[in-house]
Amino acid sequence: MNHPKANRLFTGKRLRLCIAVAVVAAFAAFGAGSASADVTPSATAVFGSNVPGAHGDYTITHNYTYSGVPSGVPTTSGDDLQQWIVDSPAGLVGNPNAVPAGDRCDVDDFENAAANPNTTVWATVCPGYTSSPAVVGEAQLELGIDANGATATTLAGVIFILSGTPEVPTRLGTIFPTSAPGGTTATYSISTIAPVASGPEGDFRLRTVSDAPINRPIVAAGPTYGNIKSIVQKLYGHVGNDTGKPAFLTNPVRCELWDSALYARSYGDVGGTANQTFTPQGTDLNGGSVSGTYAVANAVPTSPDCSNLPPLNSTVTASLNSPIREDNPQLVVVVSNPTVPGTDVPKNMVVTLPGSIAADIDAIAVEKLCSVAQRDANACPAASKVGTVYVETPMIVGGLTGHVYLIRKDEGGLPNLAIFVTGAISFRLDATTRYVGSKGTQIETSLANLPQVPFTKFTLVIAGGRSDSLLVFRECPTDGSAPEDGPIVAATTGYTGATVVNNSPVANYGCYGMPEVSNLRRCVKYKLKFTPRNLVNEAGIMKVEVYIKGRFGKRKRYKIYRKSPFKITQPLSKRRFTNGRNYKYKVRVVYQPTIDKPESEVLVSKYKKFTKC
Repeated sequence: MNHPKANRLFTGKRLRLCIAVAVVAAFAAFGAGSASADVTPSATAVFGSNVPGAHGDYTITHNYTYSGVPSGVPTTSGDDLQQWIVDSPAGLVGNPNAVPAGDRCDVDDFENAAANPNTTVWATVCPGYTSSPAVVGEAQLELGIDANGATATTLAGVIFILSGTPEVPTRLGTIFPTSAPGGTTATYSISTIAPVASGPEGDFRLRTVSDAPINRPIVAAGPTYGNIKSIVQKLYGHVGNDTGKPAFLTNPVRCELWDSALYARSYGDVGGTANQTFTPQGTDLNGGSVSGTYAVANAVPTSPDCSNLPPLNSTVTASLNSPIREDNPQLVVVVSNPTVPGTDVPKNMVVTLPGSIAADIDAIAVEKLCSVAQRDANACPAASKVGTVYVETPMIVGGLTGHVYLIRKDEGGLPNLAIFVTGAISFRLDATTRYVGSKGTQIETSLANLPQVPFTKFTLVIAGGRSDSLLVFRECPTDGSAPEDGPIVAATTGYTGATVVNNSPVANYGCYGMPEVSNLRRCVKYKLKFTPRNLVNEAGIMKVEVYIKGRFGKRKRYKIYRKSPFKITQPLSKRRFTNGRNYKYKVRVVYQPTIDKPESEVLVSKYKKFTKC
């Protein structure tokens, strides 16, 4: 992880969904030596507020001790501190756009001013210095000649957000305007933040990685180089730590413990690395993977106060662009979360289609599917693409886009989905699919462990209109039964445990159900009363006619009904209907023409009997 500029932190060039960076600590490293001595880290993490969704400060302190006395000459051998990594709690997010691009410190001037250890020069780089609108935090650096002995000096610094693209990754710069005694330059650093995850969705925590090797400030004439005893980094909940300014940090909204971790690594060229056994895990997709082993220090987790949880304001709407039976409709699912940040965000979502929407067999042919290995390599073939996604978030002005692919299951059946989103950050979401419902005909798609990140809109589009589209309207039943129409149901569960269920009606052309009537067990005295069954899409019926068949096979049309509900009542006069005789009746239904059936459809029930008494 060596870089052209030794003072700059490692940056992941591809980040994950909207975790809006700027969250964990912002500074590059200072100090290391060359003696053979294990470095042992310890860490504490403090939240200014432990209320989920609140905008409080986040302070991470890391301390370092050594098993021996570090060398006074900086080299690249020995076991002095070479690199550190900080992982924030999952779900802690920051908004880089809380500071407009025009208010940020110029990154080139920031670096060029390093040779001037005084606040006058720094004030020209970040106008107003501590009152600059770009201030997002503060820092403290404790240096010693003997890391386990007396402190040589303690420096106070300010953390700024630097110029550049307003999108992520966001760069933060830390200035210690007065150098250590005997120093010829002010101490400063630049860092970037990369979110990492333990899997495709993962826990989405932010990671700050220092340069390796880190630079060492001079603490006395000679020169005498210092080594790091402790680093304190505090990022503000609001820009400039002013609640009247935009929120910069937002607490996790989940009620599980909020944990932070620190990892430290020595040079390792000369033994003494027995406590370095852990390799921080991250996904390659966002650049969060780290090679090498580190000593681990887990901060004591923070218990959130979940007595007053933020609300889940998410809503889900779904629509199909074609109402025609046997057509391949386009499906659009929109998840809206309008009041962010600070409110609950979706964790799990389950979308269930009505039974009248099926998966097109041609679209899920094996040769068109992406294998799990291809998915994991981000190499799904074009033939497996079935849709697109669009993400809007206040953290990323330009938004994000992506594609949806069909993933083959080893056990067969409905394929799963993989959603690849790219842009200023990149991530993958995996969705599982299965058949559910009383008849096992409804497609259910589930997304689990969605990123703990505020967003305003997430739109998923499954393509339609082609013969190889994923979805198809089932044809009308031919047995006179009603189609399995119904709404698209979306159940969303937030990280606080709240659940919202939204139903989206599906507009489609009605089926022409064959009407049915039943034999009447009891004799009829005055009126024939019945309700025809299987009258599908009553709104599309033009008229219902009642026919009664009497002696010698004669038939007569008695009444026409034109308005639903069709609860039919036909008086039986004594003159026409004789007590004790058997009669038959039926109904004739005339349906309105539609686009897919341009002529009126006429369907007639079979005759059923009744007895006059």
